[in-house]
Amino acid sequence: MNQYTANEFSRILAVITETDPTTTEYHIALQSLECFAGIADSIEEIIEQIAQETGEEPDLEGKIIKIEFSPEALKQAQEETAEETESDPEPAADPEPTETYDIVTVRAAMRDAKKRGVDIVEIVKSFGASNLTDLDPSKYAELMKKLEE
Repeated sequence: MNQYTANEFSRILAVITETDPTTTEYHIALQSLECFAGIADSIEEIIEQIAQETGEEPDLEGKIIKIEFSPEALKQAQEETAEETESDPEPAADPEPTETYDIVTVRAAMRDAKKRGVDIVEIVKSFGASNLTDLDPSKYAELMKKLEE
């Protein structure tokens, strides 16, 4: 990890630790951390690719890294992914498609359910969580189904 990404991770983590977990700002900071982690992974992959092609680690200290995604590059990446999938001798079974939800959508659904008289506290506790922020985001779809019942 280069110094820039290390500093940015530290900055975002500081915001998260200093913010009340029940606030929207906290969840925005968590989403920022997740997005930045993806970007940092991409940067690390690029650095590795440059090192493989040139035989030496690039010096990126103080430099701006610009990543452009052209339609041609996107199409090529999709084709490469398709080729890798086709060459897989044992394709994985397609899981049932499930809709994904973010915390903002779930909170809105919980407000609506509460207005309808649904005991949202009991529903959240049925997942083993004391509140929504303690609930694993992979359970949001299941929670949404229970809120609609």
